[in-house]
Amino acid sequence: ENALKTDLRIFPNPMVERAVVVLPVFDDPFTVQVLDATGRLVRDQRIGSTSGRFLLERADLMPGTYV
Repeated sequence: ENALKTDLRIFPNPMVERAVVVLPVFDDPFTVQVLDATGRLVRDQRIGSTSGRFLLERADLMPGTYV
């Protein structure tokens, strides 16, 4: 599987309840993966097409550093 690598912005940082993710416009669905500081996959979220931004909910993410 080829991973799409692109510039994105996430704010606020640090997030409290949710963060806005800003990236290029995509017409096709894509997957957002959130990794913890050790590289463990902690979120695998399918996103439909985007207008260039979507909300990332903190929900079950423990306090910490994520990539």
